[in-house]
Parts: sequence; structure tokens; C-alpha cells
Amino acid sequence: MVGGLCHFVFLSLMSLWLSLRYDFCPFCHSVFCSFVFVFLCFFCLYLSFCLKMIIFAESIYNTVVYRARRM
Repeated sequence: MVGGLCHFVFLSLMSLWLSLRYDFCPFCHSVFCSFVFVFLCFFCLYLSFCLKMIIFAESIYNTVVYRARRM
């Protein structure tokens, strides 16, 4: 939820900056912002997945090391 809100605020500020800096047509501007939003969402999902996999691998490693020390 917080990540989605941060994306929305970031994209709103970026679209405002782009609209002030460049003279985009409204359609091109909305398509560009949509692509950026989709890219950021997939990138954050990818980072979340990588973080979960790292945590999962670390828990497996700790379990194996713990069992090896007990033996």
C-alpha cells in the first residue's frame, strides 16, 4: 500500500515536471506515464521477489548450519 502511494506521488511529480519542461501532447504524456508506472511496479515486484528469495535462502542455510552443528 505504501509502495503504491509512493509510486503515485513520484509519478505525479515526474509527470508535472515533464509537462512543465516539455510540450507533450496529452495522449503521449499519458502513455509515457503509464509505461513508467508499469515499469516501476514490475521493478518493485522484482526487488520484492529477490528480497524474499534471499531471506528464504538464508533461512535454509541457517537451518542446515544449525543441524550440522548439533551433530
